[in-house]
Amino acid sequence: MSRIEHEPTALGEAVRQLRAQKGLTQQELAASLDVPQSWVSNIEGARRRLGVLEALEVCEALGCSVADLLEEYERRHRAGK
Repeated sequence: MSRIEHEPTALGEAVRQLRAQKGLTQQELAASLDVPQSWVSNIEGARRRLGVLEALEVCEALGCSVADLLEEYERRHRAGK
């Protein structure tokens, strides 16, 4: 898998991990973002890429920083290599 192909997978896994750490369901996260549950599922499943502004909103909803998301992404990305 190329780096470009791997990035949305690792980022989606990072969102999933942070959401789980907060004890939230996809539905609860979606409600706080005012998006359908399928949007969260698509991000976590790497069927949709997460934009920068969306990442900021997700982090705010999860009560974490973008640095937290990127640190989790880096762990996932390195583990996927």
